[in-house]
Amino acid sequence: MSDKKTVVSINVLYLYCNDVQAIRHFYKDIIGLGEHDFGMPNSMYCGQTSDGVSMMWFKSEKSGLQKRPEWVDLPGFPGGKVEEPAWGIQLPINVFPEVVKTLKEEEVEALFQNPIWCQDSYWAFPVRDPMGYTVEVYSVPKEKPESKEWHND
Repeated sequence: MSDKKTVVSINVLYLYCNDVQAIRHFYKDIIGLGEHDFGMPNSMYCGQTSDGVSMMWFKSEKSGLQKRPEWVDLPGFPGGKVEEPAWGIQLPINVFPEVVKTLKEEEVEALFQNPIWCQDSYWAFPVRDPMGYTVEVYSVPKEKPESKEWHND
């Protein structure tokens, strides 16, 4: 048996939604994910991160797909109540304030009024996407800020 570790990566998440256009608007227009266009704009959105991870959202063909009703209990900030899938999307610090501003302007449900300083290492702004999934939008500054209160509005 070899001591050499096999390189393994996750590169595609397959998810379902009720409204592909709302998902596309959230992840592409607001958050800034890229898009791989498969020519099915009303039935599928494939958002891609800069490191190649794809979130493939498909329109549910079954009625009654429910929006997640609660925040997910994630380490790093209080407020979550359920244990189910959630994800974090890291943004460069130079675009993070503008994305936070847009999320607020679009009235995206946020756990806090402003980003919070987490684990003494990053800014986090937990929001819920159109299907109710908890998405930790965050950014890691090069240096710790003098103030742990968000002042970029």
